[in-house]
Amino acid sequence: MQKLTKDIFPFHQDQDISEIETLEMLKTLQRIDQRGANVSAKKTFSVVERVFKYAVMQGYTERNIMADLDKKLAFRSVKVQNFKHITDPNELAELLKLMEGYQGDYATRNALCIMPYLYVRPANIRFMEWGEIDFNKKIWTIPAEKMKGKKEHMVPLSDTVIKYINNMKQISYGVSKYVFPSPNSNVQPLSENTLNYGLKRLGFDITAHGFRHTASTILHENIRMHGYSSDIIEMQLAHSVGNSVQQVYNKAQYIDERIGLNKWWSDYLDNLKL
Repeated sequence: MQKLTKDIFPFHQDQDISEIETLEMLKTLQRIDQRGANVSAKKTFSVVERVFKYAVMQGYTERNIMADLDKKLAFRSVKVQNFKHITDPNELAELLKLMEGYQGDYATRNALCIMPYLYVRPANIRFMEWGEIDFNKKIWTIPAEKMKGKKEHMVPLSDTVIKYINNMKQISYGVSKYVFPSPNSNVQPLSENTLNYGLKRLGFDITAHGFRHTASTILHENIRMHGYSSDIIEMQLAHSVGNSVQQVYNKAQYIDERIGLNKWWSDYLDNLKL
């Protein structure tokens, strides 16, 4: 371990920070990237950058050598891969039917069944709380702190989705704040890997997150069928559309359209299971 550390960070422990050269630091950070740890290299870059800023402020060195480096140019360009997902209707129909008959944990079964209908991020499903659901309006409001974009997100719930949520009332309502609690503890939600493991048990090499791609692809391909624009689809995927003022306005203005879109999607999935 000591040798590995010295190979990556060859600076002597008594070396003064003012003696470190820009090129020397760049090569050191690139060694991390070349090991295949692109994310770690970028995080290390940021930490070292803060260290040098602090050192300049405290008078330990006169120059922040990190200011001469561009993080985007310093490291490899890594291609972002889409999550594995299904777009073929026949495959999707088979998976939906298998999820209905899932023989594992009851909370996992209902969480799996609900995912294709809502196409939110898996973490949102896992952390869904009873107090976030308005059963009268059939709206699930995800608080801003739970959203990737830190903005409250409203999710219309179809009758099929309400059915799956009601299935959990006998298990977790009044017992856990989570709709889908962990089988090991009512105070914890389903674990991060539970849903992906469930999909593998069903024989499908896809990820829970892939249902967002499935819904996005099929909904965009069928705009003429359901009649809702790409902007409505992107809003329901919680993607930013328009400027900040428009986004606040759109959230209220387009809820009826988003309810219609989710109803069409729910009917589409229900028909695949027939």
